[in-house]
Amino acid sequence: QAEMFRDVSKVEARSLLASGLSLGVSPMRLLPRKRGFRPIVNLGRRMRSSDARDLDLPSDVPTIPVNQRIVPAFHVLNHTRITHPATMGSAVLGMDDAFMRLRRFRELVSPHMPRQ
Repeated sequence: QAEMFRDVSKVEARSLLASGLSLGVSPMRLLPRKRGFRPIVNLGRRMRSSDARDLDLPSDVPTIPVNQRIVPAFHVLNHTRITHPATMGSAVLGMDDAFMRLRRFRELVSPHMPRQ
């Protein structure tokens, strides 16, 4: 996790964003915790034009929010999950999905558990 977030120079950021290989940039704030911090990243916010100017980005570089850029991938995964559930293995998509699987497991196991 230490490698998940790192400082990026303006030159490297400009290069990644202009190449189209990057999903984009988003503001991040750090929430203090007892041990370290918790990064909060807002992937739904569009890059501010002032940030794009600071990076000297060409005007044709898209400033679409990260969430909007990954919507097509989400739709493909969701379609695959619905049409071919076996390909997803034991993956769960969100808390509701995890809860439903845990509830089914409890229903299967509870009749065989000794009463206390």
